[in-house]
Amino acid sequence: MKISLLKLAPFLCLPILCMCCMCGPCQCPELSVSTTDIRFNGTADYQKIAVTARHTDWVVEVLEGRDWITAGKTNNMVNVSVKENPNKDSRKGSIQISATEDAALYHIIYVTQEGGSTKLSVSPENVSFSASGGEQYILVTCNTEWSVRGGNDWLTVEKLNQKAIALSVKKNESSEKLETTIIVSTDDGEVTKSVKVTIAPHE
Repeated sequence: MKISLLKLAPFLCLPILCMCCMCGPCQCPELSVSTTDIRFNGTADYQKIAVTARHTDWVVEVLEGRDWITAGKTNNMVNVSVKENPNKDSRKGSIQISATEDAALYHIIYVTQEGGSTKLSVSPENVSFSASGGEQYILVTCNTEWSVRGGNDWLTVEKLNQKAIALSVKKNESSEKLETTIIVSTDDGEVTKSVKVTIAPHE
């Protein structure tokens, strides 16, 4: 018995229909974002990501970099803010935008921030000793490697670690005030600080 293909045509077309659309217009959740990669310079800043969602609500959360990335939902936008990068090296993080109606429907946004500017500070910037000499310390705050130079026959300068310099001064046997300057500078040469060291005269 032969069956006309024209009679079978309606049945042959059924498999191409989406299962969730068989009873009417498609209600399948849809979620898209304007970008999946955002970049910042080393300063504190923010950017917006547009989100398009159909037949679902959505949520946003920070996956990596929670100590410096903040992400919040405002209508159909995600506001992504980053803190200033205190380090010279760049850093990476990520956030996720997920459909609430379908856990398998999500987008990961990769966040990259460049390294911050070179920073160097010393405290104190003026160090005074009595004629008897002694030891004192200079505290250093820096987001990169640094070095110190200076010293003479009565002053010894030593870098203890990344955060401190030790000064050791001999007793001043003369009747004149002694004075010198030590230099603290970053290894990239971008920032330099000077520290004035004096020792009172012998009386």
